Amino acid sequence: VRRPEAAAALLVPAAAVRTTGGTSRVFVVLGDHVEERIVTVGESVDGRVEITSGLSAGDRIATTNVGQLADGTKVS
Repeated sequence: VRRPEAAAALLVPAAAVRTTGGTSRVFVVLGDHVEERIVTVGESVDGRVEITSGLSAGDRIATTNVGQLADGTKVS
């Protein structure tokens, strides 16, 4: 069986991913606030986590205080 060619993986710092109840999420920074995104994670390598769906290349993600964020939280 031949596998389809894999797209380039998006890797984010493990600290940016919050997983609760089996659901993984990251917070994308949009101007002065964050937007919660549900993501699908792949493998973890050297402190980074592969994101297989839910993010696009170029998305700016929050990497600190992730446990204190919620959808719509203002950031500076």
